[in-house]
Amino acid sequence: MNSSDASAMLVRVGEPGLARMRRIFKSSASAAPASSEHQSISDNVPARPRVMLADDEPFHHFVVEALLCRKRIELMHAADGAEAVSLACSRHFDLILMDMQMPVLDGLRAAALIRRHEHEHGRPSARIVAYTSSALANDLEKLRAFGIDGSLAKPCTSASLESCLARWCTDGSRPKPPVQP
Repeated sequence: MNSSDASAMLVRVGEPGLARMRRIFKSSASAAPASSEHQSISDNVPARPRVMLADDEPFHHFVVEALLCRKRIELMHAADGAEAVSLACSRHFDLILMDMQMPVLDGLRAAALIRRHEHEHGRPSARIVAYTSSALANDLEKLRAFGIDGSLAKPCTSASLESCLARWCTDGSRPKPPVQP
């Protein structure tokens, strides 16, 4: 791609910023040569993991979607904690990336409600990871009390998201986290 192609890609009068970012990313991703490093997550990750990102900021949805666009991941979005609970109660997710500070229902309460639903209905536990920039990410004891398995700093990098997926989207059993009433 030469510089005139790049400037033509960047400027479309009246195009919203997020739409422009998506278009630019998709154009550059399709032009980039494929490498095996970007094609697979890990041999331990299920064939097509189902991941939910619960975050009220569209920018974070875009970042995670952009980082996962070439992966074999089924990604669903929730705009607040109540929507995250509703989605998690209606289907199983291998991984839920949960923002801690959302409107309607915060991430801690949403995680606790998801855990309660799993327990009451005998469903397998989804891995819930706090996706946050707050200091709460370092308080794993408090997070675990609400049924959260770990944390991922936001905004995440490709390497940190890859590591999170490899760690939490693995086949096999693990103990159920405690359920907060």
